[in-house]
Amino acid sequence: MNKKEFFKELENKLSDTPTDERNRVLDYYSELYDEKFELGLREKEIIESFGSPDRIVSDVLSESVFSRQVQKVKRSTSSLFSKKSFLLVYFALFFVTIPLTFALLSLTLSAAAIILFGVLMVAVLGAVFTIAGPLYAGFGVYTMIATDAAAGLAQVGLGLAIFAAGLILFKLLKLLDYLRILIFIKKSKKPQAFTKARAHKKLRLGTSIAVIAAIIIGGSCLTGGFGMVGWDAKKLDTTVYAVYQAPEFEEFDTINIETKTRSVRLIRTDGEFDVKAYDFDGSKLTITIKDGVLSIKEDYKFTIHDIGNAFAMATDNRKVYIYVPEDIANNITTIKAEMTSGDLQINGLNVENVNIAATRANIMIEKSTIEKATIELTRGNIDIKTTTIINLKGTATNGHMQISLIGEKSEYTLIASTKNGRINFKPQQGTDLTKIVSLETTRGNINLAIKP
Repeated sequence: MNKKEFFKELENKLSDTPTDERNRVLDYYSELYDEKFELGLREKEIIESFGSPDRIVSDVLSESVFSRQVQKVKRSTSSLFSKKSFLLVYFALFFVTIPLTFALLSLTLSAAAIILFGVLMVAVLGAVFTIAGPLYAGFGVYTMIATDAAAGLAQVGLGLAIFAAGLILFKLLKLLDYLRILIFIKKSKKPQAFTKARAHKKLRLGTSIAVIAAIIIGGSCLTGGFGMVGWDAKKLDTTVYAVYQAPEFEEFDTINIETKTRSVRLIRTDGEFDVKAYDFDGSKLTITIKDGVLSIKEDYKFTIHDIGNAFAMATDNRKVYIYVPEDIANNITTIKAEMTSGDLQINGLNVENVNIAATRANIMIEKSTIEKATIELTRGNIDIKTTTIINLKGTATNGHMQISLIGEKSEYTLIASTKNGRINFKPQQGTDLTKIVSLETTRGNINLAIKP
């Protein structure tokens, strides 16, 4: 049997098989024949090696039946699995995958929001520092020429340090790079890719030089200014102070305080009544005693000196000290204070009623006895130490409360609340909490420690 007869008979025998299957078998043996012929085998030898067409067809049919059985089993198994497992897979997806997806999405959005807020804050601070630094340094030059060389030199150094900090923040964000690149490209007529690379290189070099120069020169000026006054920051205060003359003493049982920037200290003394305070440009004090009322008022006007004189707060000259004799300190009826900024300290006084309202202030009460105290702060801290207060209501929108009390009477009321801050309440031995204790914070911690 030759090649032509073999393939013709094989095709006839496969006539009952599917066309795809028939073509696959014929192509297979045709390629196999060509391979063996190229190896040097003769036609007769190749045909004999294939076997008879009947055997080939038998093998093909057996293989096809087996394949169909396998596919049938696979389809049955898959169908059975799908029908019985549908609900399980559905609930797994719903109760595991979906909540997990939402959790990951929430975490991602929260992290992105925090990062974005941080980037915006750094950008704002960088802009403020970059603008404010040179302005403050310029004011330092004016101070150095017109008022005080040491203070002016220190102000120049501080201004340059602020400017350097702003450049560093911008360098971190690369906002300045992008801004300068856009400006440079608009002015240049060279290809954009070359222009960008050149702008990046110039900007990085220029910013680095400016930062290094500002740090070196600013540090030298700051060091020189402090060195000229023996490293005493109080001596860098360029404010001109005038000693305030204390009013003639009269007995009083009420204290009224109205200040904008001043801090006030009410201190018990075993000596005579005295006032220690200063007048200076922009802040004029009026302290009077009339009809049993000690009045402390400040007439404040903003001046450009308040911006430039960063070292003024290092001195005590802006504070008002009132020394109250013991016989007066034991019988104070009312202390009323309305303050914009500054601190109020009450030390060693016995008071029936304390009413304090302040915008930005720190309130400190120590070693005192108070029947009723109402303290309302927008921003600041309340610090009460070893003091007996029978009825205390303290409110701070943004601030902390540190309360350490001694209660000696049968009734004791404490109401303390803050929106953004913490409350530390540490009543000492003898404190009676039989009536009401209310501590409340919106965002913060409450630390309560009661000693037996």
